[in-house]
Amino acid sequence: MTSTSGWQNLLAWSGSTGQGREARTLRFSTILKRYEQEFGNLPLIVKIAGTSGKGSTGAMLEAALAADGKKTGFFTSPHLVHPTERIRVQGIDATSQSLDHAAVEAASLLEDIVDTRGTSFRPSYFETLLVLALRAFAHAAVEIAIMEAGIGGYNDVISMLEGPLSAITAIGYDHMEILGNSLANIAADKAGIASSFSELVLGPRIDPLAQKVIKNDAEKRGVRLRIASRQKIRSEPLGLTGHRIYLGAGIGEDCFVLPLAGDYQVDNLAVAVEMLQALWERGAVSRMESLSGAAIIRWPARLEYLPGMPAWILDAAHNPLAFAELFKFVKQFPRKDLTLVFGATEKLKAVQGLGLLGPAFQQIILVDGFYRAVQIESADSLELPPYTYVPTPEEVLRRVLSQYHGREHTIVVTGSIFLVGAVRQLLTERRTD
Repeated sequence: MTSTSGWQNLLAWSGSTGQGREARTLRFSTILKRYEQEFGNLPLIVKIAGTSGKGSTGAMLEAALAADGKKTGFFTSPHLVHPTERIRVQGIDATSQSLDHAAVEAASLLEDIVDTRGTSFRPSYFETLLVLALRAFAHAAVEIAIMEAGIGGYNDVISMLEGPLSAITAIGYDHMEILGNSLANIAADKAGIASSFSELVLGPRIDPLAQKVIKNDAEKRGVRLRIASRQKIRSEPLGLTGHRIYLGAGIGEDCFVLPLAGDYQVDNLAVAVEMLQALWERGAVSRMESLSGAAIIRWPARLEYLPGMPAWILDAAHNPLAFAELFKFVKQFPRKDLTLVFGATEKLKAVQGLGLLGPAFQQIILVDGFYRAVQIESADSLELPPYTYVPTPEEVLRRVLSQYHGREHTIVVTGSIFLVGAVRQLLTERRTD
C-alpha cells in the first residue's frame, strides 16, 4: 500500500465524503467489525465525554492506572502542537516510528474497505487516528485504553467502542450546530458515550435537568449511573501550583499534590476517583491508593504557568463553561497587571469569550493567523479594556517581549487550543535557544 505508507501519509489520505451521523455510524461500524475480525479483541475500553474537563480527567486516570501497574493507553484530541500527542502509552506520546509501524496494518485494513465499499467509506481524520491508536496500543500490549470523545456521545465514533465504563465530566454549550442548542439536547447526545449495560459516571456539577435526560437514556439501555462527589476529597488550593489533596477513607490515607490549578480540576479529580472505584470493584485495578499517581500527571496548557518577566499562563479554554472557570481563577489571581491574548476558531465563541473574560484584564491582544482562526470583527460592540489586533502568534510574542521584557507582568493566552499550542511552541523554542 505505497500510497499511504507512513502514518502522516495515511492521515493525508483520510477525509470522509460521507457526512452526517447515519453515514458516520455505518462507515465506522464497518471499520470496527473488520478491525476486530482481523486483529481480535480490543483492550478494556474506558470512555470519557464532556464539554470540558475530559482530557484532564483522562490524564488523572491514566496516571492512577500506571501507578497501579497497568499498561495504559490514552487517546485524546485535539493536539497542541503535533498529532503524536493524541496517542499516549504510559503517559508518553507516541513516536513517529511506532505510528509508522501501526500505519502498515491500518492502511491495509482501511484501503481494502474503501476498495470494497467505495469512497464514502474512507475514514475521517479523527477515525484514522483512532484506528492508528488501537494498533499502537495493541503493539504496546496496553491493558486499559482511555478514549476521549471528540464531540458528543451518540455523534462520536468513540461511543461505538464497547466498554464497561464511561464518564461525562461536564455539560455546557459547545458544538451546538451538531449537538443541539439546549442543555437537554446536548445531554441527550452525550449520554450515548456509554455502552448498553455498562456504568456511567457523571461529574459533580452537571445540571439537574441534564442529569434527568441522561438518567432516562440510561434506564432504557440498562446503564448504571454513578454520581461523582467532591465529598470524598478534601482539597487545599495552592494557586498556580495546583491543589493539596486529602482522600477519604478507603481511597488512600496519604495526601498528594495535584499539579493542575483551578477549582474545576477538583471536580475532574472527583470523576477520576469514581471511575477508579468502578474499575476496582470490577477487579481491573488492585489498589484505590493508586490515585496518588495523579501527582505526576502531565497535561500542559491547562492553567499552565510559565514563570518569567513577563510570566505566561496558557489555558486551552474555548467554550463558555471553560471561560467562566478561567475568569473565576483570574479574578482570584494575586497580580492584577494582566494582559489577555485571545483568539478563536468560531465568531460566536470569540464574542462569548471576550464578553466573559475581558473585564478581568487591563488590556487585550486579539490575534488570528493560527490554524482555523477567525478574524474577530465584533469587539467594538463589547465593553472591553483597550485592545489591539495582531496578525500572527509570532507577532504577539514580539510585541509582548518588546513591551514587557524584564517587567513583572502576566500574559494569559486562551480562546483556542490551536492558538495556545502555537504560542507554547514559540515560547518553548525561545527558551531552548
